[in-house]
Amino acid sequence: MKRKTDVFLTEKLDAHFREKWEGTLIAKGKAEGIAIGKAEGEAKMGREIILESLRERFGKVPRHIERAINQMNDPIALKSLAVRTANCKTLAEFSEEL
Repeated sequence: MKRKTDVFLTEKLDAHFREKWEGTLIAKGKAEGIAIGKAEGEAKMGREIILESLRERFGKVPRHIERAINQMNDPIALKSLAVRTANCKTLAEFSEEL
């Protein structure tokens, strides 16, 4: 059975740590969330640009190529692939880049 003083100390420690760290942890969580959202947005935009570019140049994009692009999440890799999209002469050549 917990004594009244134990409960009081636990509540006081909880309040102390919440006051000292809660703002920092919330700010850190928000910053991480913003960074993740930004990376996801950049990846989505990269995928859309690549697919639209391929459609403009070659017409219909085969499903296996579209699926491979849609599975990519690294904004840097997608940016690199977008540059290669502009330089490929055929969809087969582009497919080799995947």
